[in-house]
Amino acid sequence: MLKLTEHEKAMLDGKMGKFKQKAMEFNVRYAKVLGAEEFCEVSRTTFFIGAQHYLDCYRHGEEYKKIFSEFYLCSDEEIELGEMAPECKVQTCAASCDMWNCDKTHLSKEYSDKNKDYTEAARKMGVKIVESCTPYYVGWIPLMGEHFLSTESSNVVISNSFFGAYGNSDGVEAAVCAAITGRTPKWGMHIKENRYADCLV
Repeated sequence: MLKLTEHEKAMLDGKMGKFKQKAMEFNVRYAKVLGAEEFCEVSRTTFFIGAQHYLDCYRHGEEYKKIFSEFYLCSDEEIELGEMAPECKVQTCAASCDMWNCDKTHLSKEYSDKNKDYTEAARKMGVKIVESCTPYYVGWIPLMGEHFLSTESSNVVISNSFFGAYGNSDGVEAAVCAAITGRTPKWGMHIKENRYADCLV
């Protein structure tokens, strides 16, 4: 049985807007699949956002809120974009392309412009545009015991081991919805009892 706090219920009921509601609906579905009994508060996230190649199915010029709603919120309903959770430090992972020299890297101007449009939309939502797959080199350093989400594999390893923070290797949708709500299902490496070694090397 999934337990929700009053704050989480308010998000799920739409009292904090449709943007947070849709993200929380995703979180609830994710929690049920994982068998999580509650959520944990997330203080940091990193994720891929921009004109990633898996978004090539969308034409440049399509409403970004349609793209964001379908791909990141897993919603057929087109949602007005809002802000990330203020308690969560959110920044981008590796960029999908060179942000400044598309001609030198043989990328089309159309693709470069699309990426700039997408990242600017993310910036307006409160995402720090860093474009680094090593966020711990640019100030994104979780404290021991903090809960985080990251789509960057090396960051998951470093943050769990070296920094002693709590997080799993999650997908971009889970990371985005955690950033919007400040919540993620409490499962896997978010649970202290799961963090002890069970073999000797």
